Amino acid sequence: MKKILGLVLVLILATGGTRAEETLTLGTLNFMGVNPVLARWTAFTEYLSEHSGQKIKLVPIHIAAMLHRAGQLDVILTQPVLAVTILHQGKHERIATLNHAKQGAQFAGVIIVPVDSDITDLTGLAHKRVAVVDKQYAAGGYLFQAYELVKAGLVPDKDFDQFVIVPNQHHIVRWVSTKRVDAGFVRTGMLSDMREQGFDLSRIRILNEHNSLIGYPRSTPVYPHWALLVLKTLPAETKAKMQQAVLNLTPDQAVSVKAKINGFIPPASYEPVKQLMRALKVPPFGPDDASR
Repeated sequence: MKKILGLVLVLILATGGTRAEETLTLGTLNFMGVNPVLARWTAFTEYLSEHSGQKIKLVPIHIAAMLHRAGQLDVILTQPVLAVTILHQGKHERIATLNHAKQGAQFAGVIIVPVDSDITDLTGLAHKRVAVVDKQYAAGGYLFQAYELVKAGLVPDKDFDQFVIVPNQHHIVRWVSTKRVDAGFVRTGMLSDMREQGFDLSRIRILNEHNSLIGYPRSTPVYPHWALLVLKTLPAETKAKMQQAVLNLTPDQAVSVKAKINGFIPPASYEPVKQLMRALKVPPFGPDDASR
């Protein structure tokens, strides 16, 4: 009997300790290739592991897989539209918002046209060929701009001859500069990045340009940057340690430099993103969405 009780006690202690020994997964959006993602976020993952007391594995993951597997990911770092979609599933909560090294904690969309284009305002985009990277979940590469079109009275799927899907935003800038398309949608910071790489931007013009709040020209309002999400079922102490760890990051730390961030800020409100998703009927906010 003593042997049995002893075995039970060992099992109880072992079970109680499994959470600390369990390897958690940090899923981060992979939109530029696995190796660049690993180079950028591995040090951050190690930092989070050290300060949370949990082993954490970095998993670069594409959009569709992230949405499908979200419930299996303990921690998620992703762009705002996907963050709202995942939060709507009800299994995660926000603990921080990314503070980008160049863009800050907010970013926006930019609409570009050839410098000598006769398009002078948003309505001039009707029935034109516009290059975008994705029409469903791209934030600064489509949805931010599409919402401005809706507010201007246009219907993106009806009033355009063709949205041309282009592999990446670098290609979009090149296509616009050579007049392969009439216009293109890119995120804030993309033009600056390409200028730093030696690309001549004199052949393009920004449409609907706003006075910038973020150090970059833009065509849309600003929206909160990427969100850091955690499973609600993680122990409260673990979540608190993770949040404190990321909020303690400073721009000059090696972790921040490798990740190209200034750190994180307390979780921003993603209600403006949810609002544009509803207006554009982006899943899960379709025509029959009861939470409007």
